[in-house]
Amino acid sequence: MPASIDEQVIDFCQGLFRRVFSGPFRPRIPERLKRNAVIRQVEESADAASQSLTRFLLNEKLTEEQVATVLAGFTRLGDLLQLSDVANPNVPPEAVVARVLAELPCPDAVRETGHEPVYRVALHSVVQVVKLVAPVMAEWQRLDFSTTFELPGRVVDRFNKISWQIGALGRAGEAADDERYELSYRD
Repeated sequence: MPASIDEQVIDFCQGLFRRVFSGPFRPRIPERLKRNAVIRQVEESADAASQSLTRFLLNEKLTEEQVATVLAGFTRLGDLLQLSDVANPNVPPEAVVARVLAELPCPDAVRETGHEPVYRVALHSVVQVVKLVAPVMAEWQRLDFSTTFELPGRVVDRFNKISWQIGALGRAGEAADDERYELSYRD
């Protein structure tokens, strides 16, 4: 039996951020303590970024097995998203998603359960979050991972604040399907 939805999403985001950010950063940071600090910041960003995908999948009322199937379709996503590509502000998330969908089409198991739209929206959500984080990480890399660079912490704080606000709004009107849709859309 697969893990809970939030555990699956956190593990997925951790792996994705490790592949897109931490992996390429490791060889560029010779000092062990500095490298560990950077990796912790990347992991914290991944945890914060996982919240919107978790909320979306929970709102769609997917089972743990269905979430596992959707996330399995994204297995190679980390290989397809290079920092230089996703950090480029001139490339919209939609263009990245279109390119990725050519390589990672919706798995048959997801399509058979009628969750192809969920797959596409989840992929778009993941790409959008990575595109929000990537310019900050690229700038941090350009600054040789300066310890005084505060933007990674601010990104995490912003993700957490958005998540808290949307969670509070969702609890206020849990019974209304229209509100749940609106919250997913805002997210």
